[in-house]
Amino acid sequence: MEDKKKQILEIFPSFNLVVLSDLELERIKPENDLVKGFHCNRRKYTELKQKIKPIDEVTFFDVCHLLGVFTRSGADLEFVMHTIEYLYTRYTQQEIFEFISGINDIKYSEKLANVIICAILSNTLKGNYQFFAYCCNNFKSFSKDIEKINKNRMKMITIRGSKIPGDEEKLKQLRIVGKSIMLDDVIDYISKVELLNNSPELAEISKTLLLETYDRNELQDIISFYQYSLQFASQDEEYFKNFSFLLPNGETIEWLSAVDPLNLVLGYLLKVCSTFSGTGSKIMIDGILDPRNKHIVFKDANGSIIGKTTCICHDNYLFCNSLNFIPEVLDKLTREQERNYYYYYMIAVNAQLQSLKERGFDIREVRIANEEYAIINCIRGRSNAPEFKELLSKASYFWEEFDEKLFDHNPPQYILQKNKTSI
Repeated sequence: MEDKKKQILEIFPSFNLVVLSDLELERIKPENDLVKGFHCNRRKYTELKQKIKPIDEVTFFDVCHLLGVFTRSGADLEFVMHTIEYLYTRYTQQEIFEFISGINDIKYSEKLANVIICAILSNTLKGNYQFFAYCCNNFKSFSKDIEKINKNRMKMITIRGSKIPGDEEKLKQLRIVGKSIMLDDVIDYISKVELLNNSPELAEISKTLLLETYDRNELQDIISFYQYSLQFASQDEEYFKNFSFLLPNGETIEWLSAVDPLNLVLGYLLKVCSTFSGTGSKIMIDGILDPRNKHIVFKDANGSIIGKTTCICHDNYLFCNSLNFIPEVLDKLTREQERNYYYYYMIAVNAQLQSLKERGFDIREVRIANEEYAIINCIRGRSNAPEFKELLSKASYFWEEFDEKLFDHNPPQYILQKNKTSI
């Protein structure tokens, strides 16, 4: 205790140690904001303690610290004191103790205090003590996540073609609060964490789903949808085989298995419309539900997604969409690199075309959403150019949007198998 007194006096020499109780000395940390704040606001703290007469003074001190009695001033301080009075009037001592005892280390943060104050005054705290104790224990780590989520929400609401009820109101609120964190944001965040913790099969993409999905309801839909798709895994390779090719630079191009969780976040990772809330949601959904649809992905040497496209086997033709790359890759892509990526794309398509032919599929046309010269140029001069003769003889080229009929499907079945060769 004597060492702590010395630390306090070093920080704030005029601190009155004589009137400091053992309990207060034990709870005070030798940090400038708390020591100075306790010294300056002690009269208010004592006034509030006499008014409330808490049974457990340790818990009361921690409540005051958490909500800012030692940190705020003026009207803000009066509001905090009103909140604490409300807490001790509407909640039992045991309930308050249950909440505070779940916090590992009491620390003050204005954003966190505002969230807890809102929870108290709205009675949301009642019955959710472990939930909000978790918020306090992890607030620093996930507050930045919530800010990123809100930025993503603003962007998503602004650019998506179809509006969801409440979008405009939510966008207006987000613009007003800026970097503030609202109680609803915290509840939404923690509930999404709980959903993902109960879905271990989505562990590798959980962070992306947490930050990029619009809200808890959308995440619940995504999880339910994916779990449904897992029930029908036996027909994944009924049309397309899950080929994977190793590229000379260590990157890979692969036909993504329908049960691979990456299917759920391709649109988010590449910042394109094929997300649950985007205009291209059917592209992403059918890559899982319909065995005639398959996503192709490029991965860098570390296994991270850098690009993707979608292929569809429909009647007697094979449809091949153009390539999409993440903005960071697209911004630095040279003409030669783009030519190489389309060459490897055509290798993947040609392997699939030959596989379909060997299994009795009568593919009479390959429709490619790109200019003819771009595809011809990516192949011209390659030592294996003759291998593409059949593919090019069946190829047609166009830039029109997808025909919606391409995405009609019945619930299918899937299985995970992968063949891997080197290019």
